[in-house]
Amino acid sequence: MTQLYFNQGTLNMVMGILGGIVIILFIYIIISRKKQSIVREPNHENNISRTEIETKTIAEDNLNETVLSDGDEKQGLFIKYNYGFQARLHQAPELTKERYNELKNYLLSYKDVDTRNSWKYERFMYKNKPIVKLWIHGENIKVYFNHKAEDFTDTKYKLEDVSYAKMHETTPSLLVVNGPRLLEYTKELIDIYLENKTYKDLEYIPNDYKLPFLSREKLIELGLVKDNSK
Repeated sequence: MTQLYFNQGTLNMVMGILGGIVIILFIYIIISRKKQSIVREPNHENNISRTEIETKTIAEDNLNETVLSDGDEKQGLFIKYNYGFQARLHQAPELTKERYNELKNYLLSYKDVDTRNSWKYERFMYKNKPIVKLWIHGENIKVYFNHKAEDFTDTKYKLEDVSYAKMHETTPSLLVVNGPRLLEYTKELIDIYLENKTYKDLEYIPNDYKLPFLSREKLIELGLVKDNSK
């Protein structure tokens, strides 16, 4: 009986050890299969040609706005291109050009409203006083108003206060137009500013102010893009 009891106890202990080993192996197999099933996306970053990379640095409050292009590296230094307003309009998406054209015609349809262009902005004036100034960046048209943002708090217009910058002191609020609703808001804000100042010219004939796409090389040739490396 003692021998039988010893054998039975030994057998139970061995079975317990074997069971533990089986469980550990089972867990190991499951973990290994999960690791093998993970598909890692290949890293193509190092395979991208330098000529395919273009990094645009847009410092809107910096007068020396530039575009840096990896494809034009010379002796380890990047060439800096300064795009003027007209150049940005030439290379803007078609939808941006359409919105710009609609907005410009809307402004000029008011009596005694005219434009003044600088390298960076297009300004719309009424009797030498600014109404708005425009700046284009891709799909966005930044419209700076001669309105105080605080006057439109808790309204649908959501103007951004940019009065902290001296360059915006005569147009201290901003609305970024990148869709039809914001374009309509811009027109309404123009109407509010010009109310009791002037009126719509019913004989105004809209013009096409859209510009065709031009390559950077052509824009440099025309003096619309400055090569700051020279």
